[in-house]
Amino acid sequence: MFKATLKAQLERFPWLYLTLLKLKRTGHWSQRWIVSSETGITIEGFPRSGNSFARSAFVAAQPDEMCIATHVHSAAQVRQSMRLGIPTMVLLRNPADACLSLVALDYEIAGTRPEDISTAKATATLIENLAAYHRFYRDTLTVYDSVVIADFSIVTTDYGEIIQRINRKCGTQFTTYQNSSENDAALFDKGGFHLSPNENRNAIKSAIRSILQSEAVRPALDQAEQVYQAIQQREHTQYPQSTESE
Repeated sequence: MFKATLKAQLERFPWLYLTLLKLKRTGHWSQRWIVSSETGITIEGFPRSGNSFARSAFVAAQPDEMCIATHVHSAAQVRQSMRLGIPTMVLLRNPADACLSLVALDYEIAGTRPEDISTAKATATLIENLAAYHRFYRDTLTVYDSVVIADFSIVTTDYGEIIQRINRKCGTQFTTYQNSSENDAALFDKGGFHLSPNENRNAIKSAIRSILQSEAVRPALDQAEQVYQAIQQREHTQYPQSTESE
């Protein structure tokens, strides 16, 4: 809990937060995923919102390599990208699905079986993740007009439209990605096990789904859903045909 609180406080100062993160990642390949003046595009979102797919699909579509800021999972990265004038895509998935998937993945990595899940621990983890979700998109709303929102349902079906929105907003000429069974399957084959669902993770999700809807978790879920709906409403105003078809 202290670690999450400290992170939340530091994120209020994007330059400081990202500078400390760069120092922490010194010598690690992921350091290049932190936004800088060399970044060509930022693709950022809350965990389990299609981050890996969006980055991989974008890379696959481009004829040349470029530096992509991604997977920091912090609005500090989004806000710093705005300060640097970097084209920025913010991935969005509804909080119930994103947080349920995140907690289930953590349990899967830890080797926890569905029958061994502690209700108390799962409750606390879901509340913490939902609070982080709310904070991420609450802060993203402050720069909404400068970013392109990439809804999970569009990224996985018509990602080219999202890239076209980036091009129109930022004056870029990024090559669009064409979703197809063949193209998407190639990305899943190259990606890690986390990229797509599996039976084990689905079993874990089923075990904790009722906890997500419990009285203890419901206030945090409601708060996260409020900020999600706020963004969805603005998207509906900007792209009415796209959001109506989802």
